[in-house]
Amino acid sequence: MLNLCTLTSLFLLSATPLPPEDGLRLQEDNIPAIVQALTLEEKATLVVGGGFKSMLSGFLGEKGVRVPGAAGTTRAIPRLGIPSIVLSDGPAGVRIEPTRKREKDKTFYATAFPTGTILACSWNQEMVEQVGRAMGNEALEYGIDVLLGPGMNLMRNPLCGRNFEYYSEDPVLSGRMAAAMIRGIQSQCVGTSAKHFALNNQETNRAGNDARVDEATARELYLKGFEIAVKEAQPWTVMSSYNKLNGEYTQSNRWLLTEVLRDEWGFEGLVMTDWTGRRNTGRQIAAGNDLMEPGLKSQIRELVSQVKKGKLAEKDLDRCVTRVLELIVKTPTFKGYAYSESPDLQAHATLAREAAADGIVLLKNEGTLPLPKTVQEVAVFGVAGYQAEGMDVGYRYFNRTGVPVSYPFGFGLSYTEFTRSEIQQVEESDGSVTVCVTVKNTGHAPGREVVMVYGDGVLKGFAKTKRLEPGETETVRIRIASYLRPRSFLMVS
Repeated sequence: MLNLCTLTSLFLLSATPLPPEDGLRLQEDNIPAIVQALTLEEKATLVVGGGFKSMLSGFLGEKGVRVPGAAGTTRAIPRLGIPSIVLSDGPAGVRIEPTRKREKDKTFYATAFPTGTILACSWNQEMVEQVGRAMGNEALEYGIDVLLGPGMNLMRNPLCGRNFEYYSEDPVLSGRMAAAMIRGIQSQCVGTSAKHFALNNQETNRAGNDARVDEATARELYLKGFEIAVKEAQPWTVMSSYNKLNGEYTQSNRWLLTEVLRDEWGFEGLVMTDWTGRRNTGRQIAAGNDLMEPGLKSQIRELVSQVKKGKLAEKDLDRCVTRVLELIVKTPTFKGYAYSESPDLQAHATLAREAAADGIVLLKNEGTLPLPKTVQEVAVFGVAGYQAEGMDVGYRYFNRTGVPVSYPFGFGLSYTEFTRSEIQQVEESDGSVTVCVTVKNTGHAPGREVVMVYGDGVLKGFAKTKRLEPGETETVRIRIASYLRPRSFLMVS
C-alpha cells in the first residue's frame, strides 16, 4: 500500500522545475554529484542555519518568510535546486505565529496537545502514536519540514523548568513514548528532532552547565531513552544539547555524536545544534554536528577559513553537507507539497482531549468514582466519562539508589481489579524476549491495566490492555529487545 510520502513523491514528479543549462539540480539519487559541484562557500552555507529571521517574522510582518514564527530554516542554494527547509518547535504541538500582518483576516491555530508528562502517564504507546500523526499533519499542512521534538531528557530534578516537555525519569518509558511519537509524526512525511542530546537535565545555567557523569551511568540512564528512540523509530534528526558533558560541549563531542549515536546505535540522520550562538564551529563539524542553528554568517566565514588553513578537513565538511542534503530531499518542501494551512483542528482537539484523559492519575478514591452514567454525561470538564476507563499509572521520584522517596513508580488507582496469569517467556530468533501475560478484569467496573516487566531491578518493557469489561480477559505481549535484555530473571508487575 502506498503511504502519504510515496503518493506525494509520485504526484510531484511532473512538477519538478526545469533544470538550468548545465542540467545539474538536486535529486534524491545525485547527492554525491551535488556535493562535488558545490563551492567551499556553498558547503559552509548549507551547514549553517538561516538565522533568527523566521522567529521574529510574525511580530515584524516580514515578507518572504514562508512560516512566520518557526524556529529556524536552512539556507538555499538556488543554482543547484537546493531549497530552504523550515524547522519549527515543539514537543507539545506546532509553534507558529497565529496572527500575521499580511493576513489580518485569518488566525493560524495549532492544537495544544497534552505535554510529554501527561502522555507518558497514559502508558499508551498507540495513543501517543496517534497524537504524533495529528501533530505531524498540522506541521505538514502549515508548511513545516521538521518538528523540533520530542523532548526526552530524564526528569532528574523536579525543579527543572522544562520537565513538562519530557516524558519521565525512567529511560525505558521515555524511549518507548518518544519512539511512538516519532513514528507518528514521521508517518506524515515530516521529520522529528529527538532532543536534547544529551544530559540536558536542568534549565539553570543550561548553556554552561557541565554534567559530570561516568560512562556506565550515562549509558544506563541518560542515553538509554535516546538509544531506544533511534533503534526503534530512526528520527530524521537529533538535536545536540546546550550543556557540557564531562568538560566538553556535547555539540562538539565526537564520542557522543559519532561513536555512540552513529557507529554503535546506527543513527542514519542529521545532527543539529540546539539554538546557540557561535562556538567552535569547526570542532562541531568534525565531531559530527551537521547543522548549526539558528546560524550566523560569521560561522560560514569561520568554516571557510578553517578549511583553507587546514584546521578542518574538507571531507568532514562534505560529510555534514551530505547529511543536510539527505534531509532536504525527504522533506515536503523539496517534494513540492502544496500545504493547505487548514489542518483538521476539530478532529485533533477531540484526540487531544482523549489523550489528556488517558493520562490522568487517580491517587485516591473512596467509592465516589466512577460517577453514575447520568452524571458523566453532563460533566463540565468531560473528564468523568473517561475516568471509567481506569487510571492505572502514576509518577515517582527516585533517589540515587532506585528506592522510592514519594510513592511507587507506576502507582495509581483503578475503579476495578485485575489478575495476571499464564505468564510465558518466549525466546525470539533475533535475541529478543517476548513476555506473554493474560490479564483478567475481576472487578465490577470496566477498566484498563498496565503490565510492566522488570529485570535487574529496572523497567524493561510494558503494555496496556484494551478496555476490559468485568470478567473479560486479554493476553498482552511485551517484547524486550536484545539490547535491553536483563542479566537476571524478568519479573512481571
